[in-house]
Amino acid sequence: MKRVLAWALGLFVAFCVIVVVVARNQPEGPSPSDPTTPSTVVTETTSEVSNASETAAIVIAQNKIKERLKSPGTADFEMFNGEAKDKGNGKYIVRDHVDSQNELGATVRTEYIVELQYTGGDVMDDNSWQVTNLVMN
Repeated sequence: MKRVLAWALGLFVAFCVIVVVVARNQPEGPSPSDPTTPSTVVTETTSEVSNASETAAIVIAQNKIKERLKSPGTADFEMFNGEAKDKGNGKYIVRDHVDSQNELGATVRTEYIVELQYTGGDVMDDNSWQVTNLVMN
């Protein structure tokens, strides 16, 4: 089951990366025959990038949480459960939970909130993000 979930998450992340690449390679403005207004084009591109960044923020937050677990190899994040809110200016708040084993081998659920700042570069690169706050309960 974990293998299927990992494969599905990988496929979802790959799809999001493709969306970002396609969005970045779009012309900067409409062609003269394009009926859309420039503001519409900018809004759609910004929205696509924002959605990809929210997905990236969830993945990056999961990576940061794994670093702090007693048994990171047992981490089980539910797919499509995490919530990322874009607070503007590259700031995101991610809320989710993870099931993992503690030091005694018992599976425990840990709720977490991670506040991230996107610093530029590849949105899927951990080094492009800075953790500004992290709370695990």
